[in-house]
Amino acid sequence: MPEYRIAPYAGWVPLPNGLLVARGTWYAVIRGPASLDVRDQLMVDGRSVHTTNLNTVLVDKLVSHGFLQTQPGVATYRALLAAESGVGAGESPQRTVTVLGASDLAGEIAKILAQEVEGGETAVSMRTSLLGPVPAGIVVVVADGTEFGLLAEVNRRFCESDTTWLFVDARASAPALIGPLFTPGVGCLECHWMRRAAVLSKPAEYDQYLREGRSGSGGHWQQHMIAGLAAALVLDWVSVEAPRSAGTCLELAAADGPSVRRHTHVPVPGCAVCGGEMADG
Repeated sequence: MPEYRIAPYAGWVPLPNGLLVARGTWYAVIRGPASLDVRDQLMVDGRSVHTTNLNTVLVDKLVSHGFLQTQPGVATYRALLAAESGVGAGESPQRTVTVLGASDLAGEIAKILAQEVEGGETAVSMRTSLLGPVPAGIVVVVADGTEFGLLAEVNRRFCESDTTWLFVDARASAPALIGPLFTPGVGCLECHWMRRAAVLSKPAEYDQYLREGRSGSGGHWQQHMIAGLAAALVLDWVSVEAPRSAGTCLELAAADGPSVRRHTHVPVPGCAVCGGEMADG
């Protein structure tokens, strides 16, 4: 007796003469005898139906819309993409993710990523040292205030090797920044520092702070938010055929209430490290 379960990010509610089913931004109101059979089975445990005595045409439609599936699903980032927009069908050719950093935050990001890609083709690893051989694939560099003086060298090496990498600045300053996500042709950390310092009244001093600032770690809620947002940017990059997060920088702030603002990094023309030229397209 085949069993179907509701998919991750799908939901439903019983109606007097049928039910409403939803997945992501899609929903449908279903009425009639066939819908009552599905509704009554779902009301047993809230999650599954058996095909015995069910209208196969209706079941097939619910499967085609992604509401029902034959295998228990895991609520991964790829499942969320598929539920919201259907863009999770393909995968990036990048199959390795390396998290660089010795902090608890770096470990949490690596843990989330490993759980999300478990059973797939993407491998996740972690290295405590920021320096060393440049890893393949996409790299996450976590700065938490103990690696001052190393970031400029990391940036130079990654520019030379055309590495795609996410900068996570978790030094206890406000606001916390997750990104930019640097790829060849969208600038580098040197550009990012120059743009941030240039808008302040003491640009030279603040530029030195960005490069060499020391600090303790932020609070627990902030660390969890940073880890989740960093993992999401990486997962988006490795989960679609045409990633759209290049240059993305997420700003986590609390001044006006908890908020996440998305910015897009723009290279600085003539940057001494990357050249500051935008990639075509």
